[in-house]
This record gives sequence, C-alpha cells and structure tokens, in this order.
Amino acid sequence: MDDRSQCQLNVVWEGPLCQASSLATINREQGWNLARSGVVQLVMIPPVDEHPTAVSPKLDTLAAYNVRHTEPTLIQAPVVWVRHQWPPQRERPRGATWIIMQPWEMSMLPTEFVDIFNQADEVWTPSTFCRQVFVRSGVDPDKVQVIPNGIDPAVFTPAGEVPPLPTTKRFKFLYVGGTTYRKGFDVLLEAYVRAFTAADDVCLVVKDCGTRTYYRGQTAEDLIAKVRATPNTPEILYADADLSDEQMAQLYRACDVLVAPYRGEGFCMPALEAMACGLPVVVTVGGGTDDFVDETVGWLIPAEERALGQNVDGREFPGTVSLLEPDVGVLVETLRYCYEHPQQCRDKGIAASLRARTEWTWHRSTLKLLSRLDVHLGTSTASAAALTLGDHTDTMILFARAEHAHRMGAIDDAIEYYHQCFDRKDLPLKYKLLAIHRMASFCLVEEEYDLCRQYLEKAEGLSAGHPDTRYVRAVYDAAQEQWHHALGELTALMNDWHHVQFETMIGITLDRLLCDSARALMNLGFPDDARQLYEKALEYNPDNPDACYGVALCFKGIGNVVKARTMLEWAIRLRPEYAGLIELDSSE
Repeated sequence: MDDRSQCQLNVVWEGPLCQASSLATINREQGWNLARSGVVQLVMIPPVDEHPTAVSPKLDTLAAYNVRHTEPTLIQAPVVWVRHQWPPQRERPRGATWIIMQPWEMSMLPTEFVDIFNQADEVWTPSTFCRQVFVRSGVDPDKVQVIPNGIDPAVFTPAGEVPPLPTTKRFKFLYVGGTTYRKGFDVLLEAYVRAFTAADDVCLVVKDCGTRTYYRGQTAEDLIAKVRATPNTPEILYADADLSDEQMAQLYRACDVLVAPYRGEGFCMPALEAMACGLPVVVTVGGGTDDFVDETVGWLIPAEERALGQNVDGREFPGTVSLLEPDVGVLVETLRYCYEHPQQCRDKGIAASLRARTEWTWHRSTLKLLSRLDVHLGTSTASAAALTLGDHTDTMILFARAEHAHRMGAIDDAIEYYHQCFDRKDLPLKYKLLAIHRMASFCLVEEEYDLCRQYLEKAEGLSAGHPDTRYVRAVYDAAQEQWHHALGELTALMNDWHHVQFETMIGITLDRLLCDSARALMNLGFPDDARQLYEKALEYNPDNPDACYGVALCFKGIGNVVKARTMLEWAIRLRPEYAGLIELDSSE
C-alpha cells in the first residue's frame, strides 16, 4: 500500500471514520479499498472532534492515511476531493474535482442542499431511489451517479460463529437500526404484537443504534419497555450496545428474518448485511432497498406516500415532501407467514446471501467509484484496481450457487457445485447436511439406491436423527416398497412436527408428509385412511397436486368416477404431467 509508483490520482476523503455509524462505515470501507488498490494516493480527513466508537481492524491500516495521525502527502497528479459527511458543506475545495457523496430518505431534498449539490462536479448517492429524489428536487441529472453501498463477504457470511441468544424461542425476527419514526420501528412493533402472543414460539430481537449519539431522544426504549410489560405480549429482546462488524454478523446469523418496514431509507445497510449472512428480509417497497430486494430474497410491504408539507424540521423544500407509510396489515400477515413457513425463509436466505455476496460487495462499489473518476479525469484506475479488488469465490458462494442451480432444475450443475463444496471441507454443518440430503435425493430419482444409502449413513454420522435424514430414509424405504418402515418414520415426523418444521432444510412440509403417508396406506391396502390423509393435506395446501391426484385415485378405487374426474382435473391444472395417468370410463 505504500508503493506510489502505480498511483494515478490523489483522493482526499472527508467525513467520519471512527464512529459506529453508516456514514463512517462507508468511509472506512471505501478508504480501505482505495488504500489497497494501489492506484490512488489516499488522504482521509475525519472531523477534528470525532469521538471513536467503532471497533474495526481496518482503522489500524487507515491510520497511515488519517491526517489526525500523520502528515498528509500528495503526488504530482490530479486531486479528487470526496465529501461524505453530515450535513453537507457548501465550501468548494480549491484545485480539486469536488464529489459530494450523500444518501437521502425522503421524497425531496432541502432547497439549500440542491444549491450545494449543483455546485459540485458530481454527486454520488447509493440507490436509484436517491437519484430519483435528487433529480426530482432540481439537481442536474448529469451530475447524479449511483455508487451503491456494499458488504465485506469475508465478514458478512452465513458461515461463522452463531452466538446463543437469551431466549428459548425457536423463530427470531431481527430489527437493526435506530428505533425511530422514520425507520418505521413503531410499525413493526404494532404488527408484531398483533401477529403473535406469548404462546407463539417467536421472538423479536431489537438491535437499537445511536441511542446516545445521532438518534438521542428519538428512539423507542420507553415504548419497548411498556409493550414488554403488557401481559401475553410476544417476547422481545433489546440491546443498544455498539458492536463490531464481526459481532453484527454473528447476530444476523443467530436470527431468521430481518424486518425493516421503514418510512424512509436511502439504502438500508442492515438489509444488505443480513442478506449476506443468509437472512431473507422484509422491507418497504418504494425506497432504497428496491435495487437489491425482490420476492426471491424477501418480502415487500406495500406503502402509500404521506405528505409532510414544504417545511420539515426547520428546512425548506422545493415542493411537498413525503415519506412512505407501510401497510401494517400486510406486515402482520407477512410476519405470520414467515413464522409459519420457516423453510421458505431459509430458501430465500440462501438466495439472498448469493446476491449480496457476489453482486453487492464493497470491492464492486469501489471499482464503480473509480470508473466514475476515470470518466472525469481520463485515467484507468478501475481496470488497474480490478487486479486487487476482484471477486473471490468461497465455499458458501459455491453452495448458494448449487442451491440456485437446484431451484432452476439444473441438477447436473448443482451436483458439480455440491461436490466442489465437499472437496473444500469447510462447509458449515447445517449446509453440509443439506448438500448431502440433496445428493441422496438425486440418487433416489436416478434409482441409485446403494449410493443413496451411503449418503444417508454419512448424514446420520454427522447429525444423528436429523429430520431431513429421517424423511429421505422414509422415501428410500418407500422406493424399496418397505411401506411399514416408511409409514412409521413419516408418522413419527408428523408427531414431532413442531420441531421438524424449524429444523428441516430440504423443505419438508406437513402436506407432503400427509401425502407420503397416504401413499403408504394405499399400498398397504387402506384406501379410506389414505383418502382422509390426502384430504387433510388439501386443507393445509389446496394447491398440492399430489394430494389432488391421490384423492382421485381413492375415488376411482371405490367406483366414484365423477368425484375422481373432478379431482383429476384439479390435479392436472396444477401439474399437467398427471394427464393420462388415470383411465376413467367416460360413460359413467
């Protein structure tokens, strides 16, 4: 990092560096990458009165570029001055290309900011939402560029320590951020207490931020205490201590779903960090998260705009400014759905980690930043820095790609990725078990029963009695026409369903267990009992084609062709492959 021979530019970066805040996090990460890139001479200027609250090993390296610790030096090259601070300053740095980096949360910028931003050479903002706000407010659209925030995949990953939390509840929602009006914490709290009671196996973990600094006096500690004291309230855990990035990653991994029903967000760093750690997210639609959250990695809460006027918090705006108002009723339904479908949460979480850790890294953000400087100054810093800041594929990325291939039906690709994960030998246990169970299931489809049995034995050796091993073994027994054994295991899983639904990774559902049990009963000669289970499966999931087809078989068996035809038509609508599998006498 000390070799200046490849440096093409001077970059002076002004803004908080040592605080536990999103502004300082962004400055640290961009500064760290710029220093490592070797293509710029870096100078960092934190506030004179900055009180260090962040815990980050990167600060040790950045001390060499911090004017509060060392004498700054520049090379004979153009100077770029980036300001990422609050509030934005009007004074133009002399002799430098001036970049303002700024997020925003409401529908318009204050008038004074529009004037400042139009004086800068370029304005960087982290999301498409922010860019639209800036342009709508009157900032020159040619100046406004999206430089997204990111995550460090070496820190924010599904692999790593998972600390025990002080709760016995199995399912954990997580909120990270200041418990403020703008961030919609009151909306979450209302939805949570409407969705659940103390009897539910659920907990809301609240990681508050800025209670003693930038959000002082705005947070909801008193409201949380009042709600927690109310009888029959679902469990809430609360913490407001500053945590390192590594500790935050551990907290994310200890929970199941991150919820951020914000009224206004320019980006929402906790959502991206949670995704990187394997959590799906529940976020408001129409804000800063639209760039990286869709229904494949989470759930979107609809919202309406609520006008606040043209003067808000003492600032004048060029038009009526508004915030989003998320639909609390939809949020209630979504929280219940997540709790009742933990497997979907895990599936979306794996997809979320792949997206965040491959497409939304700080490396990629810094390279985009450098590409903007290259446009301005005719340099080639981005291509040179790519050698250092290129993508790295770790085992969890390979695993997530395997799961994506499986979801897309590309089984050969999935198998190749799973084998690469096995070769690396550092896949966390729960994901290793999932990979083994996937391989065992593939073997069943191909009728490679001996290999399937070997995978099941390996899984049993890693985690005895795991529900997924028991289920795949039941399917294996059914394939061997060992119907009594299969039915016994399936019945045991149903009897232990409350535990199974939170532990399964392969997507066992109660309606599937009922259908598999019904099939076993049919083969054992109990069609009436089988039909009852198929019909029970349809109560849980009316769109289960196997249950529809099974009921059709049962009705055909007792000669009720009319009902058999009705159920068969229903099954074919849901799964066309069932067409032609049952012959029904059309004359009856």
